[in-house]
Amino acid sequence: MSKNIHVMKCPVHQEETPSFMVDVDSGRYHCFGCGISGNLVDLTDLFFSAIIKEVSPELIKRHLMNVLNKMDKEE
Repeated sequence: MSKNIHVMKCPVHQEETPSFMVDVDSGRYHCFGCGISGNLVDLTDLFFSAIIKEVSPELIKRHLMNVLNKMDKEE
């Protein structure tokens, strides 16, 4: 059994007791609460999706405009 296992609350569903386990050595994760599982690439996508959902559309729009303005100035 891997010694590099992290237990936390699942980023997919609301829970009070942590049931989400990440085994860094095997590169896998699994939630015993909702059943979601996959590899660490899937997990990265999962976390980024959760973060994006929390960011307001106005903030995304403002950031995108800043990036586009910087690109215009560089050309």
